[in-house]
Amino acid sequence: MIFIALPLLSLSASGREMPLTKSSFKRLVENRPKDEVWIVMLHTDSNFLSKKLHPKFIEASSLAGGMFRFGVIDTKAQPLLARSFNIKTQPSYIVFHQNGQSEYTGNGEPEDIIGFMSKYLEDDTKSVDEKWLSSKKAQAILFTEKKETPLLWVGLSHVFKKKNVKIGVCKDPSLIKMFKIEKIPQIMFYNSTHSVSYSGKIEFAEIKRVFEDFAEGRYKIESKNTSAIMKSSMFTEECIGGLKTCVLHTKNELDEGFAELKKKYSIMDYKWFYGTDNLPWEFLKNQQYCIYNPKIDGFRFIDKLTNLGPELERVFGATVEWIRRYDLMKDEI
Repeated sequence: MIFIALPLLSLSASGREMPLTKSSFKRLVENRPKDEVWIVMLHTDSNFLSKKLHPKFIEASSLAGGMFRFGVIDTKAQPLLARSFNIKTQPSYIVFHQNGQSEYTGNGEPEDIIGFMSKYLEDDTKSVDEKWLSSKKAQAILFTEKKETPLLWVGLSHVFKKKNVKIGVCKDPSLIKMFKIEKIPQIMFYNSTHSVSYSGKIEFAEIKRVFEDFAEGRYKIESKNTSAIMKSSMFTEECIGGLKTCVLHTKNELDEGFAELKKKYSIMDYKWFYGTDNLPWEFLKNQQYCIYNPKIDGFRFIDKLTNLGPELERVFGATVEWIRRYDLMKDEI
């Protein structure tokens, strides 16, 4: 798994305005999907204030990065369509949202336009807890130390609200450590089998597209040999002196329940082994399940498969005491 530090999460320069006619207005705005929020600017270039504010409207479209839709009605080219709104001044702005439409009467600055439109986003971000580690739903998690959830992330939760995914924010330092996030802010995508660090552009449309691909199984994930359950003969080479925690089942045939447990806890990024051949220490063969921490040369032993999952969670959360190999070897002697 590759962890990549991200710049401050913000809206990015990507977006455009859509010139609207009577037919395109009906097709795109009136018949819009329920989660789309549109702002339509009615103006003509012969109007002095319109000339001044139209570039700011285009800038707002770029700043929004695809989170909102921007339309323009030229009141001279489309007089019948413009007249249906009964506007009194130019330019005029109308926002179309889930509950109908509202008039924007602000100063026309890009940040002010976006701030007004953000009121119509439904914030469905969830606070991440330990249960997310074993959730089977596709998840997008923003790891951050900021108190306020960024607008981009609120927008993402708005779009995915009624889909079978979870959009979360993790601000708790202990949980960030539990998820093994080394640098923040960081965006991660998780499902029952994979965890992926998002490394694309920090803009709404791109993050939305990549997460949709990930959630629907279209995201190409490179397979790694270390993702498989290895035979015990690889334990010495892969574990001793390494950095990753290792999980061993001393059974010479791969157990289906053990394999399922590996899938469930794939987020934890352990190395998994089975068998008794060529194990470095004889005492391992007498245990059903073993968790080995090479950083401190310590062990945890588990007698039943049903107890292995909870123990893996405790190890991941750094809430266990390890039995040192020195003590085990001393006892064996």
